[in-house]
Parts: sequence; C-alpha cells; structure tokens
Amino acid sequence: MPSPSTEPKEQTSTSGERLAIFRRQNNDMHVWVYNTECSKVDVEHKIPAKRFTKIFAFQYKLVLIGGIPESRSVDLFNPSTGQISPLPDMIHTRESPTCEATENEIFVFSCSSPISAGAFFSEVYETASGRWSPLPPMIVERRHCSAVNIPDSGVLVIGGVGKGYVFLRTTELLTRRSGEGGEKWQWRPFPTMNDYHSGFPLSVYFQGRVFVVGFEQCVNTMEMLDVVVGDHWTILNLFGPPLETSLNVRSMVRVGSELFVRDFRQSDAYSIDLKISLERPNPKCRKRDIIPFGQLIAVNSINPSS
Repeated sequence: MPSPSTEPKEQTSTSGERLAIFRRQNNDMHVWVYNTECSKVDVEHKIPAKRFTKIFAFQYKLVLIGGIPESRSVDLFNPSTGQISPLPDMIHTRESPTCEATENEIFVFSCSSPISAGAFFSEVYETASGRWSPLPPMIVERRHCSAVNIPDSGVLVIGGVGKGYVFLRTTELLTRRSGEGGEKWQWRPFPTMNDYHSGFPLSVYFQGRVFVVGFEQCVNTMEMLDVVVGDHWTILNLFGPPLETSLNVRSMVRVGSELFVRDFRQSDAYSIDLKISLERPNPKCRKRDIIPFGQLIAVNSINPSS
C-alpha cells in the first residue's frame, strides 16, 4: 500500500515537455513534434520502423523498441538531428512491449503476444552500466499492462491480462532496494482498481496522482489514485463539456498539466487541464482541431546542444 513516507516529487506545467504525434504510413513512421504552445508543428521526421514498435521519450530522444517480427533491438532517435543510433539489444525478443523511462533507466514489462519469449519477463536498461538486466518476477504475471513512473518512489505497473486471459485490476510498484548486495529491485503490492479497464489500461501520472482509463473503452470517467495518502482508487468525471457523450479513448498522454486524449470513433482530440479539473466538479474539455490522427506521446524539449 502507499506510504506517506515516500512522497513523490511534484511536476509543474513548465516541465518543457511537448506533444508529439506518430503515425504509420506505408513502411515508415511519421513523427510530428509540436511547439510548447501546441499551436503548430515544430519538427517533422520520417523514421523507418516495424509494425507494433513501441515509441516513447527518454531524455532528449525517442526510443524505438521491439515490433513485428518480434525483436530484441533498441534504437534511439534524435528529433533535433534526425539520426538513429543503436542501444544494446534486450535480453528477450518482444512485440509492442509495455515500457516506461526515468531519467537514467528504461524499463520493459512483458509484451502483447502471449507466446513471445518476453511475454511475462521484465528487464531494465541503466545508462550507468550501459546494459540490460533482468528484473524479479512480478507478484502477478501480466501482459498488456500499463506503467507510469512515480518520481522518487518507483514504477507502478497497472492492470493488464494475466495467465489464462484473466483481466486484472491489481497494481504493483517496482522499487529499488536500499543497501548493497543481493537483488537491486523489489515489487510491492499497490491498491486494486475498481475496473479492469478492458484489460488494456492507459495511464498518466501528475503531481502525486495516477489516472487510468481503458484503451478503446467507452467512458466518461477515469480512475484516480493519490499515491501519497490514498489506499483506494476513486472515480473522477474528467470528460466534461463540450462533450455530450462518452469517449472511446484510443490514446492518452500528459504534457505539462494538460491531459490529451484521442477518441477512436471520431478521431477527435481533446485536452483537459488536470490542475483545474481536480478543483472543479465539471471540468471543461477543449477540442484540439489542429492535432491530426495518430498516436499521442510526450517528448522533452529538443536539446539545443545535441
């Protein structure tokens, strides 16, 4: 359960993060990085990538990991130069893995295919050592899960599908052990969600809270956990006016204090200010017509020295 002694570091809206969209066209992945105001595209690139390659931000670059055919390969893409450089291969081959990054680590948890070699295995890449290392088994074996980094606490793994195709509501926190010798990492049980969110949850972290919604699940609410003082998940109405019906959320990402969601049925994108939404019973959504169809991700501002 959450402990008040492990209070996470706060995030601010001046984090320097930017919204990015990626979309597959033919055999390439097109990436559009917006300016800090999200009013226009600042950078556009075309990346050769396999189907179901996982793409996410790490430091000032984008990580390209796994894919179909399943692979152990990991590459870094630099948006400021357009160059791709390899990282060491993972231990296990994977397609569409669950990934999360901290300042100096890349975590990979399972993948989508139940027959993949890495289906129920986790590993971590640490920049200090420059290599991948296996992580201890989860408390509950799972794939199709979601993961968020809770600063100064650990990485929270959420829901997913267990063995026997059981949809999971459980969550668990990966933390680093204190002291020297033995296993560096350990899993701690965290509060169980109210819903299994279609067995494919989407999640974001913002100022001590984790928000979860199901992939392509028709919803007008989200679940929220206060990781400092909460011992249970609560239901929030975060999709207020001008929306009149529920959303089928295809993609979700937090950029600063803004939560961006992509509707699957209409291909519309909306944004919600999380800081304001937590203070109002009926928050207002903002339709973002400028954002094209594609997967939403958050990237760090381009490093001027790269």
